[in-house]
Amino acid sequence: MLALVFEVAGESYGVAASGVITVVRRPRARAVPGAPPWIAGVFRWGNAWVPLVDLSLLIALTPCREGAASRVALVEYARGERSRTLGLLAPGMTRVADLGRLQGAPGLSIAGHEFLGPIVADEDLGVQMLAIDRVLPAEIDALLFGAGTVHGEPA
Repeated sequence: MLALVFEVAGESYGVAASGVITVVRRPRARAVPGAPPWIAGVFRWGNAWVPLVDLSLLIALTPCREGAASRVALVEYARGERSRTLGLLAPGMTRVADLGRLQGAPGLSIAGHEFLGPIVADEDLGVQMLAIDRVLPAEIDALLFGAGTVHGEPA
């Protein structure tokens, strides 16, 4: 399995490359009042408003630094039958690694961090995979997209 690998607080994390639409430079984002701090805002991509999730803040409680190293992976995010584009912000999203057949040790199951998946072999400490479809809790999903939207447009 190919994975887009990035580093947060000295640890390697990854998302399946098959779920990545593209990787772009960090865009300017509009704030979302009432959203948790790890929602860095929303930005326009094509005809849709895309929520921007700061993975550094979500995982390590440290905001992703501004600068050229910060990248956004646009991914297809599904919640039930609905799907939409989601922006995942992290430093150094420039490495794609072949992680084999994705067999690895399960990560610890921590409440509020259900998106953390298995740790697979890549280097000494491995790469912890993220489950894209579990990054947002249901209440945040509803806050950002409303109850009846698909791809930023009314259903």
